[in-house]
Amino acid sequence: MIRLHRPAGSPSGNAAEFQGAFVHRVHRLVALGYGRLAAPGYASAEETVITGDLVEAIDAVLDDGTEPWMSRFFVSDDPPVNAPHRKGRHRKRVDLRVVSSHTRPRARFCFEAKRLGPHHPLSTYVGDEGLGCFLRSDYAAQEEEAGMLGYVQSRGLDDWAEQLAAAVAGGNQELAVTPDGFLSACPVVPELSHTFRSTHRRASAGRPILIYHTLLMFHE
Repeated sequence: MIRLHRPAGSPSGNAAEFQGAFVHRVHRLVALGYGRLAAPGYASAEETVITGDLVEAIDAVLDDGTEPWMSRFFVSDDPPVNAPHRKGRHRKRVDLRVVSSHTRPRARFCFEAKRLGPHHPLSTYVGDEGLGCFLRSDYAAQEEEAGMLGYVQSRGLDDWAEQLAAAVAGGNQELAVTPDGFLSACPVVPELSHTFRSTHRRASAGRPILIYHTLLMFHE
């Protein structure tokens, strides 16, 4: 069995402290939005349906604004990604993006989502149209952190976590895993019990990217 180790604490400093708070709030919004969904009812739903409903639920959380910081946060479903070589309708679209206007430039956090279940293997999640979008800098080219959402539609969260750990460990060349960047447990918020992180090199961006992986249960 592959052991998932907890990472060491985050570095000190105002920038790191703000980024840590931002990432925490992003994941809190995901947890609160997910908590509003009747998750077992999505056992056979398409990824776009799940993401659309999750974004709608997060937007409702922001409208309720139960915490002051929520007034500075915005969420969008399938926003286009601007890039020099892709214009207009040829632009790629990330699945979910959270933006905070608390600072300038605004802080952004992108998620790519993939189903995990029958006919939706982990190879798609870590492949060219999943994690690969971040490794090529198609998404989050200007950011140093981003997220993957795994919509689990069969078996247990632990099963998929073990598969993900094995895929990252076995594909460190293909997935450009940094020497200290193998999958580790990273419970950003208590409500999301199966959140992990890994770090990958990006030649195109000239700096690595830290990916938060969150597995969400969508079946009985």
